[in-house]
Amino acid sequence: MYRPLIILGLLGAFAAQGRQAGTEMLRPDQPEPPAHLLADINLLGGDYGDETAPIPNDSLTQALTGLHSKAHRAGLEFLVENAFSYNSIHHPAPDKPGTQLWYLLHAHANYRLIQAPSNRETWLKLELSGSTALTGKTWRGGNMNDAIGLTGDTHTDIFGERIFFLPEIALLQTFNRGKSAIVAGVVNQTNYFDTNSYANSSFGQFCASPFVNNQVIPMADSNLGVIFQHQFHEQWYAMLGGNFTSCPQNASPLKHTDGKNFNVLAELAWVHDSGAVKLTPFMARINELPDGEERKNLHTVAGIALNVEQQLGGSPWKAFCRAGWSDSTRDNFCGAAVQWSGGFVCSQPLQHLGVCEEGEANQFGIALAVTRPDDGSMAEGRSRSKKEVVMECHYNISVTPWFLIQPSLLWISNPAGRDDTGNASVFRLQTILTF
Repeated sequence: MYRPLIILGLLGAFAAQGRQAGTEMLRPDQPEPPAHLLADINLLGGDYGDETAPIPNDSLTQALTGLHSKAHRAGLEFLVENAFSYNSIHHPAPDKPGTQLWYLLHAHANYRLIQAPSNRETWLKLELSGSTALTGKTWRGGNMNDAIGLTGDTHTDIFGERIFFLPEIALLQTFNRGKSAIVAGVVNQTNYFDTNSYANSSFGQFCASPFVNNQVIPMADSNLGVIFQHQFHEQWYAMLGGNFTSCPQNASPLKHTDGKNFNVLAELAWVHDSGAVKLTPFMARINELPDGEERKNLHTVAGIALNVEQQLGGSPWKAFCRAGWSDSTRDNFCGAAVQWSGGFVCSQPLQHLGVCEEGEANQFGIALAVTRPDDGSMAEGRSRSKKEVVMECHYNISVTPWFLIQPSLLWISNPAGRDDTGNASVFRLQTILTF
């Protein structure tokens, strides 16, 4: 009964800190802070292209650059990411294919409906995600993670044999000269909370769940929700939001929202010139009906998470780290009770070594995660004392502004969903097309 009070106390402390920071850092004689932090979170912008790519100005790049510019002037922003993903699995689960080929799609679009003075704008936000198997063996094998047993997903954008859905259909309203905003509708919370510049997307960054989001935070998409945002200093912002969590990804939230399963998330963030620090307390209410039982399982989960990113001086190296803790070892529906992950990213490594010229999109990344899985993520009979360890490394090779090649290697020790092996690995080769 004290967990909600703890969460409310944390939120009150954050609000007090925000008011104090705003008072101390912004005197009356200073200009109002620019609201760029919220725009960076909520909008895509109209820029397209990487002039440092080996083939920077082909005809398709010229057409796409012009299309994005014209669309942005008309109040439309969009980004379409496609990937063909070849995966070779070492030690797959019994009766699961060791070689899998997938097509992945992720698209964002923002359309400005109303533009009023003082940066008051109304936007319609749409998001489409999906995946489909490209071979018969892949199709019959089901979701790729069934062959691995990792807590969460081996690839966060592989959802199933042929699944396409809308994680977000929401309205964004900005006001207070752009320093405040509300997002409401069908909300994808991962677009707003726990974001990281170096580990946030499987299209050109890391692919496994521990490196895309903190799995301790009970974030949801495809569900009705609302988020309140406020930037109170040029380097500080705060968010508070909540989603219902009962609707599956490929279903209508109007038909699958019971009002009994929900979450509440908050975030206080300091974003400075070379990095960011974000603190995210959370709580979730779980009301599930276990198989074969009549009594419902009423349970509240609460915890806190930390997200840090940092440019390491003037070097090409960047570092990131996430850590999260939940007060429960069960009903953490993103799969983890405790989790730490961190890694390094190096931009244009061969160029800095003097080997050859590289595009800015070329990067080497390596990351490690240690997870105490949720009880529900563990295979029957698996020891709870064993932690799941994941390591992933990749190298991005840009060809044109719209075409990227990414080989990567994923290694898992003690995959929680399996009791037949102590380790598994995946060699992955992705070709990524961004329009």
